Amino acid sequence: KSSFNALRKGGRFVFQMGGDGNMRLLLKAAETVSSKPEWSRFMEGFQFPWHFPTLDECRGNIEEAGFEVHRLESFPRQVRGKSLEELVGWMRPLWMAWTEMLPDHESKERLLLETAQEHLKLSSSCDDAPYCISMVRIAAELSKR
Repeated sequence: KSSFNALRKGGRFVFQMGGDGNMRLLLKAAETVSSKPEWSRFMEGFQFPWHFPTLDECRGNIEEAGFEVHRLESFPRQVRGKSLEELVGWMRPLWMAWTEMLPDHESKERLLLETAQEHLKLSSSCDDAPYCISMVRIAAELSKR
């Protein structure tokens, strides 16, 4: 609604976001690792701050806000990497809400590394990269009526 209110009549709003199933295997790896006794005491009550809506849910929210939908689609995307360190580096800024539950830098890094290693067990590699994170993206082009 705040995006709708910021636009003039006829104004366009284009966005992309995670959709239902985004990072499914990486989130499963995080759940597996954080349930281990070493980590679970820090993670009690934690919930990831992300919500990845279905396309129908997204459409409903967009239309409820008053936008006219010109394009709304969901599509797969893969984040590819060359090393475990690269995967941890990709995770580090995006997963701060999760790692902030831990007392020090060393434990945060260990948690990210264990999660990346668990993800590698669950996922297959891409043709040209040792690891792949399967993403689901929602893209939209909207205008204010």
